[in-house]
Amino acid sequence: MSGFITFRLEFHLAYLILREDGCKPNAATASLSSNDLSFLDLINPSGSSSTYKIRQAHISVVLCGWSNTQWTGYAFANTGLDVQPALGHDEDEPNMDFFAADRDDDHIKDADMPTWDARRYWLQIVAVRCQLILKEWVYLVRTIQERTQPWVTSVLLCGGHS
Repeated sequence: MSGFITFRLEFHLAYLILREDGCKPNAATASLSSNDLSFLDLINPSGSSSTYKIRQAHISVVLCGWSNTQWTGYAFANTGLDVQPALGHDEDEPNMDFFAADRDDDHIKDADMPTWDARRYWLQIVAVRCQLILKEWVYLVRTIQERTQPWVTSVLLCGGHS
């Protein structure tokens, strides 16, 4: 046998996100391909009409190393979320682990309480990222259902005739 024995754990997932079209795209969302939903004429809870776009997003997390305690990792996300600059935080708050989430309101995994086992850490990060992706999917489905419900109800009451 020649060379080092190494491991590599990879997680790559593309998924869809829903954003209002009126939102100013940031550098991340500007490059994402999108599908315009203006034909749905989605109604806001306030009664005004808004257009939405479904955009593609993706996440990649890779850990590699040569032993269970000697490893490094990379995480890349193009989620369409506004990146918040790292501000000073209170002493009582945990330091944010940027592998786990992109923003403070997503999920905070305390970077000061590290998981040294690479495989366990990778599983924790993938679990957090999957929860964030599920949150995006739920938002997409519920928003479309809620915003199209008046239209669906009117079609059903009219017997399917427009």
